[in-house]
Amino acid sequence: MTCFPELDLTRVPPDPELARRVPYDLAMYYLAVPVAQENGSISVAMAHPENATARATLHDLLCADIVPLRGRSDTICTAIKQIHQPDSLARTHILTWSARPELAPVVRRTAVMIGNCLPTAVPVSDAGCAAMPSVLSVAGETHPALTIIAPPVAHPMTDLLRDASTPLLLIRGSYRPLARVLVVVRGFASDSHLLDMAAPVLHKLGAQIVLLPVNDRSERPMDHLLCGDGPARQHLESLLQILEKQQVDVSVHVRTGDPAAQIVAELRQGDYDLLAIAAEASGQFVAHILEGADRAAVCTDRPVFILKPVHEF
Repeated sequence: MTCFPELDLTRVPPDPELARRVPYDLAMYYLAVPVAQENGSISVAMAHPENATARATLHDLLCADIVPLRGRSDTICTAIKQIHQPDSLARTHILTWSARPELAPVVRRTAVMIGNCLPTAVPVSDAGCAAMPSVLSVAGETHPALTIIAPPVAHPMTDLLRDASTPLLLIRGSYRPLARVLVVVRGFASDSHLLDMAAPVLHKLGAQIVLLPVNDRSERPMDHLLCGDGPARQHLESLLQILEKQQVDVSVHVRTGDPAAQIVAELRQGDYDLLAIAAEASGQFVAHILEGADRAAVCTDRPVFILKPVHEF
């Protein structure tokens, strides 16, 4: 496993002008803040510097080589908020749309159920007869709390995830009470964001959550995630704390092998009502997982919640 130099942001604060080059939502999604620039390279404090997709995204955004440094999640979060001073405006609605008329009532019913479970009730608005690219564009402009859609059967998942820039719930079959939920843990900051959003809803629904840690990169072996007291283990403990604070029934399942095979095997045996997973960049990994599950004919009618990072560049 690659070792990254550690940086204490309380002693070495970021350059505010440099840090503002990463949009607030993206910085919070990856828990990453640029600190300093020298000789064409930019040092970036990251809660998860092993996240190669995050490093690549920052490289493309900043047009510079990235020198990743490990920082504490809480100090990075504080630095980002102090530098950007974001508005506290809440997400104001749930956006719905269905390409399949038979699923439109399921989309609406699911939206009402989730809207009633949010800490602050939000209205549901329907996108009507617009085409899906237009719906995703509207979602990116209006920033709904959640976009719930029933996509066309043949629409490529890679295209859908590439174009989406808000939390996305895919409806693919009949209505299901969300009693048992599989959350794929990828070991990055986005896992925490996913649970921060989903846990209050799942608590009100009385759902049981199963966390499935997967390893999609050779530099993050499974034993580092589940054993010892390293950053990966601390990350898993922090996820459990989020769920325990919300009094959500949670357990951790462990599998080995290819990530797609791990998830398909768990879905096949677990009788889940919902799959939840955070995407990185344009969502290639998530698309690969969902396409693999579809080829295996596993849970093809179950809804999927996907947390997506914004893309503003």
